[in-house]
Amino acid sequence: MEKLFAHLDAADAGDAPDVAKLELELWRRFGRKGAAFVLDMSGTSRAVRERGIVPLLLRIRRMQRLGIPLIEAEGGELVKAEADNLFAFFRHVRSAVDAAIAMQRMLATYNAAETSEWQIHASIGIAQGRALVLPGQDLFGDCVNIAAKLGEDLAQPGEILVALQAFSRIEAREAYASEGLSMEVSGLAIEAVRIVP
Repeated sequence: MEKLFAHLDAADAGDAPDVAKLELELWRRFGRKGAAFVLDMSGTSRAVRERGIVPLLLRIRRMQRLGIPLIEAEGGELVKAEADNLFAFFRHVRSAVDAAIAMQRMLATYNAAETSEWQIHASIGIAQGRALVLPGQDLFGDCVNIAAKLGEDLAQPGEILVALQAFSRIEAREAYASEGLSMEVSGLAIEAVRIVP
């Protein structure tokens, strides 16, 4: 983040920052094309109120230990694990979708052997585009915003929502059980596809 902040601070030191020049430099330095993947654990606020913070923290760490290898196995890069979320970036949409399916299937198997108190439920959003990626720190871009809206705000526990624009880039889409959706959140109209794991 320090490198990004240094670019921003240097550009903002004068009277009027040259936003166009700064944007070109940031995309050159940190820009990537691919698929943003955002996983959000479900029911965490209620869980803290009912059982306390420690059981939730244990479940978050279990989710990370179980889920991060699935992201990496599909060629994804975990950019950050923040609170009960995982933010990853993939070169290809199909890899992100396959990781999401593996994640939801793994959680279903895990939950079948656990009491409700220790079950882990998650929703996942995926969108394609350009992002500024700072490995191990953060990522920014329209595709990140859309993936976050899909994963955190719109998807239900156990669901995978993929922006339609991203899903349309996958060859052999018919291999996935899917359903089209039109949604709106935060003033944004989003065309998406629900993938059945």
